[in-house]
Amino acid sequence: FIDVEREFVDWKQCVGVDPGQAWHYRDRGNALKWPDLLKKKKKRVVILAEGGSGKTTEFQQQVRCQVAEGKNAWYLTVQDVAQDGIAGSLSGAQLERYERWRTSEDVGWLFVDSVDEARLNDIRFEKALRQLASGIEGAESRAHIAISCRHSDWEVRRDLDRVSQLLPVPRAAPPLPLADEELPDFWEGADWTENTVESVGVYLMTLLDWHRVKRFVRGMSLPDADEFLAEIERADLWEFASRPLDLGWLTDFWRRHHALGSCLAAIPK
Repeated sequence: FIDVEREFVDWKQCVGVDPGQAWHYRDRGNALKWPDLLKKKKKRVVILAEGGSGKTTEFQQQVRCQVAEGKNAWYLTVQDVAQDGIAGSLSGAQLERYERWRTSEDVGWLFVDSVDEARLNDIRFEKALRQLASGIEGAESRAHIAISCRHSDWEVRRDLDRVSQLLPVPRAAPPLPLADEELPDFWEGADWTENTVESVGVYLMTLLDWHRVKRFVRGMSLPDADEFLAEIERADLWEFASRPLDLGWLTDFWRRHHALGSCLAAIPK
């Protein structure tokens, strides 16, 4: 795994924008990285990205990082969860950790990958959400859930409503001020009832900019990396280099041919 410090921008800021251009929104100071995203208070997060952007790799790496820090985290797929539930999708030590977490008071992270791939196999997203809800019953407020999907396959209103309705997070009201304290601003006009739930965060994972492409290539220990990067620029292969899957393919092509001039015809469709 090569950490290129992926960035995320609030989906609401990118409505109607080509996902390939979303990285420009970093300049507005609104981009988040994984530590920012995981530290935010939202416990239901959807990550949207183009095909080949590295969603699966990033989810799996985040699970490894959380577990290495002694935290509870699991990588799941929408398809497996829909068919077998959370427990049925895990085995061995992972299942044991999950069962211990269910009866604890600890926080847990579930990274649930690929709504789009499940749909290709006629798996209903709603079924997976119901299975997730069943699997975290009693631990709704301790479960942080991240769900990935291709940007083009996300049904904007319908899917967001499904996540909000089937995986709600009751939002606890902040403590009342003492008698001699003024009412905090966040209480003004707020309706703190049992039905108040936390909103779902939807973020677009940006493609690689030139700095991250260079970091990826150097992390691959590619021979003549500078020459390879210059060839990408010369051949105008930026569209492919900005997606990790295609960039990995380009580096493999370079290792075999030490040239990129004829690779356009050979790029997998």
